[in-house]
Amino acid sequence: MAYHRQKPQGFQRDKQAIEQSPFYPYLRNYLEARAINNYSTETSCRHDSCIRRFIAWCDERGLEDPRNITKPILERYKKHLYYYRKSNGDPLTFSAQATFLSTIKCFFKW
Repeated sequence: MAYHRQKPQGFQRDKQAIEQSPFYPYLRNYLEARAINNYSTETSCRHDSCIRRFIAWCDERGLEDPRNITKPILERYKKHLYYYRKSNGDPLTFSAQATFLSTIKCFFKW
């Protein structure tokens, strides 16, 4: 019997259109580095989705350069995730919030 893990319910999986953002080349290079280092395609797709959401959030606030992202800004994003409501009105689970934040951490660590 095969076990299929359910995908976490968080933000909808629609890709955010961020190709015009100054952040986009960084995302593209990050995903390329993941591919070169043989990370799974599924995990890289999840990272792509999470980081696109973060970049869209930054763009809405006029934050255009990843080098200008500070700890207080990341704390505001964390607060945003805490108060975010899905289309059905439910909040993100704490594990979904942790997934988004750990992905952003990996991106900035890279």
